[in-house]
Amino acid sequence: VTDLLIGTSETLIKGFLETLETVCSHAVGYGNNKLAGQYVQIVAALYSIFSVPLFGMWWFVMGPALDWFGLNAAAVDIGIKYTKVLIFNYYLDGIFTAVGAIPDVTNKERATNIYKVSHEVIE
Repeated sequence: VTDLLIGTSETLIKGFLETLETVCSHAVGYGNNKLAGQYVQIVAALYSIFSVPLFGMWWFVMGPALDWFGLNAAAVDIGIKYTKVLIFNYYLDGIFTAVGAIPDVTNKERATNIYKVSHEVIE
C-alpha cells in the first residue's frame, strides 16, 4: 500500500525526468554540452523542490493513511518503517535518472552500464 501511495504521487512529478533525455540529446547534438549540463542541474533542482515536500508529507501522513485502509497496528507500524526506506529509494532513483542522462545521450556505453548496475545494486 505504501509503494502504491508514494509511487502514484511520485509519478506526478517525474515528468521533469522523462523530458531530460530528449532535451539533453538536442543540446549535445547541437554541440552545446554546457547547456546539457545545465538541463541536468535544472531538472535535478526541480525534482528536489517538488519531491522533498511531497515525500515529507508521506513521512508524516502514512500512519493515518494506513489506518484508513483498515490495516492492523502491526501492519501500520511496518508500513511506516518501510515508508522511510521507500522515500529515500524514490528520491535516489530520481537523482540517478537525472545524472544518468548525460552518459546516456553521449554514447558512453561503458559508463552508462557501470552507472546503471551500481544504481540497481544500491536499489
